Amino acid sequence: MRDDLVGVWRGTYSNPQAGRQGTIAFSLRAGESFASGNVVMIPKADSLLTPEERELVSDVASTSRSVIPIHFIRKQGGNLSGTLDPYRAPDCDCMVNTTFQGSFVDASTIQGTFTTVPSRAGSSITSGTWRVSRVKKL
Repeated sequence: MRDDLVGVWRGTYSNPQAGRQGTIAFSLRAGESFASGNVVMIPKADSLLTPEERELVSDVASTSRSVIPIHFIRKQGGNLSGTLDPYRAPDCDCMVNTTFQGSFVDASTIQGTFTTVPSRAGSSITSGTWRVSRVKKL
């Protein structure tokens, strides 16, 4: 693993089809030809809610954080791809598999897309975007 991926990363994700957006936080440590870490997905309260409703949603969101292990991450040139471990998605209340792709915008910023495939028949495949910046080298 090249040093350009190693570090603590923070950013945002958005999945308009599922009605979800929030914060991503993960750390990547050096491995042989891959890196591993955890993604923390923190739902963001809807900006159209009243202040009282946002506070209520924030209280619920703080207890619904998801820590999802990155199964693997591979880097080729300025691009990377990987998968998250399967997790339960709130929009379908079923297990899903998520793959992601991204590219370096600069030395400390990565942005890309992801696709989430539900295990439940009849549920829709959704996709979204993400962007992170390195806040600390490890």
